[in-house]
Amino acid sequence: MCSPNLGSPVFTGGYLYLFASVCDTPGLGACAAGRVTLARVRAGPAAWRDPAAYEYRAPAGWTRDAFQAGAVVSAAAPYAVHVADYTALGKGLVMVEQRGLDGRYRLWRAPAPEGPWRPAGDGAVPCSGGSGLDQCRALIGHPELSTRRALLLSYYDPAGHHITARAVPW
Repeated sequence: MCSPNLGSPVFTGGYLYLFASVCDTPGLGACAAGRVTLARVRAGPAAWRDPAAYEYRAPAGWTRDAFQAGAVVSAAAPYAVHVADYTALGKGLVMVEQRGLDGRYRLWRAPAPEGPWRPAGDGAVPCSGGSGLDQCRALIGHPELSTRRALLLSYYDPAGHHITARAVPW
């Protein structure tokens, strides 16, 4: 099933593409196994307002049935995802897959929203403090602040109760 947490808008080819993280095997503040799903709708406000206009990527192609949405990234375990277009930096689309509330992430790259998505690195941002669900979260990549050598990530660090930015090598 496609999760209702559609986000990370990407416009291309006359469509608005939206990604969702689905955790199939949740753990405490983490995801052990899950999926990244994809929806699309024509790139125009009239279509965005019409739930029947949305299509979901399924193994056999596009379908209007959200329950048929399949994974577009193999081997994902997404607590959350953020996708943005880094084509101007020669990186194509980049997905930041947040693995849990401990700051771990994986990077994926693809030439198009449908993929193929390929692993492009992993790491962890330094977070401290916090407990329960008040831990490291909201890892977001910023193509407008990144360079060909480094991805700029922002994230919430509970130690300082604020958003922190960090450049990580591609």
